[in-house]
Amino acid sequence: MNIVADMTLITTNLTPQQIREHYGDRIADRLNEMVKKIVFSNATYHSDKLATRG
Repeated sequence: MNIVADMTLITTNLTPQQIREHYGDRIADRLNEMVKKIVFSNATYHSDKLATRG
């Protein structure tokens, strides 16, 4: 079994609450059961560029 071939990547800028509001409780609950969440909380490239302009 090739793990990489059996993986689906989902990305979003929506919060969990926004996902629930947009897609409904059923889909939000299914996503919570089936996916591993990785949260990136660092600044964006755009924000970093603006901060260094001065």
